[in-house]
Amino acid sequence: EADANAEKKQKTLTAIAKEFICPITQELPINPVTAEDGKIYEETAIREWFSKKDGEPTSPSTGAVIGTKLLPSPQARNTIEELVKS
Repeated sequence: EADANAEKKQKTLTAIAKEFICPITQELPINPVTAEDGKIYEETAIREWFSKKDGEPTSPSTGAVIGTKLLPSPQARNTIEELVKS
């Protein structure tokens, strides 16, 4: 039963971690930010994405035109840190 609980916990942690994977790097972000498309990205990756785009900036996730304002995401960073520790 302990093995079953450990396996269930690991599956849950993996599912949570997948929600935070940066769509650009395909890794957990070190410095997560939320873009105007509502997705969480690694800050350097999304800034580079915007700087390399010709024309209007677009969402790497949806392709839709979005603004370039990025908001720090301390809640995501804290959750990611706890996931990595566990």
